[in-house]
Amino acid sequence: MYLVSYTSWFLDAFNYAILKKIDVLNLSIGGPDFMDHPFVDKVWELTANKVIMVSAIGNDGPLYGTLNNPADQMDVIKRWEGLTLRTISPRFSSQA
Repeated sequence: MYLVSYTSWFLDAFNYAILKKIDVLNLSIGGPDFMDHPFVDKVWELTANKVIMVSAIGNDGPLYGTLNNPADQMDVIKRWEGLTLRTISPRFSSQA
């Protein structure tokens, strides 16, 4: 059995967050699909409506484009899985 999700589910949830004036939305998903324009545009709409979005960024390697969306967007707070203050970041980490 494969688990699937659809962009429309996220768009509906994001619209609900805007309607309810949610302060912070933590999104623990991520993927390489930065070309999903409805999703990307809705993330911009969320942050324009003062919703703080936090998202797992992944970090699949040292190559351009390996950070996962939506955390690769400039208006999203990035969360690195498995990294703590005591963990040494890999040399290819995007951690600032």
